[in-house]
Amino acid sequence: MDKYRISMGLLLAMAAVTTAQSITLPSLQRKGAIEDAYVSPTPPTTAMPVVLHVTVADALKVDRIEKQQIGNMYMIRVYWTEPTAGSYVFGAGHAQESLGVLAKGTYRLFIQSLCNNLLAGSKQLSFDVVDAPAPITMLDVIDNVWVTPYRPTTSDTAVVHVAGTWPTAGYVLSVSITRLAGRDITVDLYWSAPQDAVAQVETPFNYETPVKMNIAGTYAIHVRVYLGGLLVDSHETSVEAKEDNGTSWSWPWVFPWDMFAR
Repeated sequence: MDKYRISMGLLLAMAAVTTAQSITLPSLQRKGAIEDAYVSPTPPTTAMPVVLHVTVADALKVDRIEKQQIGNMYMIRVYWTEPTAGSYVFGAGHAQESLGVLAKGTYRLFIQSLCNNLLAGSKQLSFDVVDAPAPITMLDVIDNVWVTPYRPTTSDTAVVHVAGTWPTAGYVLSVSITRLAGRDITVDLYWSAPQDAVAQVETPFNYETPVKMNIAGTYAIHVRVYLGGLLVDSHETSVEAKEDNGTSWSWPWVFPWDMFAR
């Protein structure tokens, strides 16, 4: 009980700081000030993970995300760092954190954004989780899954591609989550069904996500498609990542005689 009271006190204290810091004059804004914070999918349901998205105006990269929960209250801290000059950061200025599959109810988030360990901004967010819709039958929507480059090495940033087809237009990708655990890659795609009248024609979709294969060996790739929070299709494949010894060739090849004008 004492531990619970201490945790609750700490969370309420951080919430008070968040409330106070949320009133920030433009002249006092630092790098990492929160531009927007929202959750997906919309609306959140009891059948699929709720994902928090935090965006900042600056081209920062996520260092880490800390999360504390007491009941239906969350305290979330997003730590940003400045990338090295001239480097490219995938998804710069955007952080996302899965809150998992939540029970029906109202949830409140207290979010703090820190750049180089300095508090840059705060925001509060509330949302309701509703009951999931009735189950639906399995569908055949995934057409193909492949990886580029076709022969990846441990120095490459590989890309997992997913191609599929929906029976009609109007389907919307609400949430995408990619996980890498050892040599297992899992890609979960959460879609929402059309809400209004749409064209009754088959509609293709394409999705891609970068993955860094740092360990040589065979990777198992699991792709799962959800509709309304319920699994409707899945596909599995594999790819082998070779150790990069610095002598691998990449296409197009350049031969010595190609360097001279003809």
